[in-house]
Amino acid sequence: MSPVIGVALLGQALAGAGAGWHHVAADTLIQQHVPAERLGVVFGTVYMFPYAAEVLAYLAGASLLGLIGPRWLLVVSGIGILATLALVVPLLTRALGERARRPAEVAAVA
Repeated sequence: MSPVIGVALLGQALAGAGAGWHHVAADTLIQQHVPAERLGVVFGTVYMFPYAAEVLAYLAGASLLGLIGPRWLLVVSGIGILATLALVVPLLTRALGERARRPAEVAAVA
């Protein structure tokens, strides 16, 4: 057995623990900041897109694997990740910037 497999398993364990902490933190933040009557809608909206994208990725990945092979599939996946980041980062930056300005505007009005 290769020592690299042990490192990979450790990395996967750490990633799994981090994902668990992320889910608990995200769910807690949603529950703290969303009115109780809207929780179902918000949770459905927040979690629908990642799971739908995961299903589509499995379907597309299986098809592409047969067509272009594993190496090119990895390249296509990397390009897809970079394209997604190129779309999401500006949106998040703008949203966080607007959120940071709101408390200052509220304080100025009060």
